[in-house]
Amino acid sequence: MSFYSALMDVYRISLKNTVKPGQFCTYHRHRSVEGVSYSVHDHDYYELFWVEEGPGIHDINGEARTVEMGTLQLIRPEDQHTFRAISGHVFELTNVTLFPETWHALRDRYFPDGVSYFDLLPHAEREFPGMAGLIGDFRAAAADLHAGRRDKLSLERFLLDILSILRNFRSSQSHIPAWMQTLAADLQNQANFVHGIARVVAEAHRSPEHVCREFRKYYGCTPTEAMNEARLTHAALLLRNTDLKIVDLCLELGLENLGYFYRIFGRKFGCTPSEFRRAHAKNAGA
Repeated sequence: MSFYSALMDVYRISLKNTVKPGQFCTYHRHRSVEGVSYSVHDHDYYELFWVEEGPGIHDINGEARTVEMGTLQLIRPEDQHTFRAISGHVFELTNVTLFPETWHALRDRYFPDGVSYFDLLPHAEREFPGMAGLIGDFRAAAADLHAGRRDKLSLERFLLDILSILRNFRSSQSHIPAWMQTLAADLQNQANFVHGIARVVAEAHRSPEHVCREFRKYYGCTPTEAMNEARLTHAALLLRNTDLKIVDLCLELGLENLGYFYRIFGRKFGCTPSEFRRAHAKNAGA
């Protein structure tokens, strides 16, 4: 029996029982660890989520899909789904739910000539992987929702920002060879950090020189720079959310040279890892 079929019966969630008066959506951060799972459900609303930390498993419509950090998914009311963590990994996501009439109004206003985004029936076509570098853009789009402003204006502005990000992402990816897109996604995969850049590049079955030249052509940086950017994004999450020692954090990122980690962290964040942790601890307690 599959994991999915072994779960509890599907239950339905109603958004009107969740939102507060005057609100048009919900906004939540969810953090899961191995052994904790949620019942399969569907709902009377649309939903979108993006993976802040992973990988994890998204069970949707009978299919178990591995979703990496940076994956964004659009969910229809009839989708039956749940989430669970993978052994050895924390799984964290942010999700927003909205009433159907909100999407319908935006669709009729901006996409009157065809099926778009939430309207696509296959769930795989509503899954957008490889967007780890855009998590900051997702958070910025959701800043008002995160702050508690969940009125109609704030929700519509968030949705338009997210749809613009998706449109631009799809446009930028359309001309990139499939093997290059696979490599870019593998560089973002936390499970590959400890293996190092050489092993990931070797999976492309092309010479390292050719891979580096082509990667720079399409992405404007080297594979090493792309993996280090993903490592630093993950490091920031660990510093904000765990008490992991810096040396152990460095090893989890696949970096054995602590001095090198401090240098690239300082270039990106303008401070040391310890200073970053203290600053965010103060903000959390404010």
